[in-house]
Amino acid sequence: MTTLPDLIFVTLFAVAGPLIDYSVFWPAYRRLSQPDPAWARRWLWASAIGSQWTLVLVGVALWVASSRSWTSFGFTVPDGWRLWIAVALFLLLAAYHVWAVATLARSSDARTRLRQQLGPLTAVIPHTRTELYWFGGVSLTAGFCEEFLYRGYFI
Repeated sequence: MTTLPDLIFVTLFAVAGPLIDYSVFWPAYRRLSQPDPAWARRWLWASAIGSQWTLVLVGVALWVASSRSWTSFGFTVPDGWRLWIAVALFLLLAAYHVWAVATLARSSDARTRLRQQLGPLTAVIPHTRTELYWFGGVSLTAGFCEEFLYRGYFI
């Protein structure tokens, strides 16, 4: 059963969150990136990681406080043919990513073409190995937290 705290929480992360990102965090990032782009990227990623995990913690607290089951949330392990399809799709996707990374590692032309295709996005993608680790954290955070918030809690 949906409660008032649920509605407030969903409004917070589905409406207010994107508006705050657009009107506060993005302009702050652009301002901070003028003197030190590397620091500004790390700040943007750390802000994203912190805010997303905070929202997940609030969602977990609300879910637990309402005494709801995690199976009703959608946390179940697939079995039978669904499990094997999921494993096969994961392995295909992993193989494709390995192939793409290997292609980029071997070819400077491919890297140049990719940079041209990314255009203005190059300002927020990693430039060093340390930044790549931060970006990996952002990627894992986005994957888990958005699934939890939008596919789990929102629905």
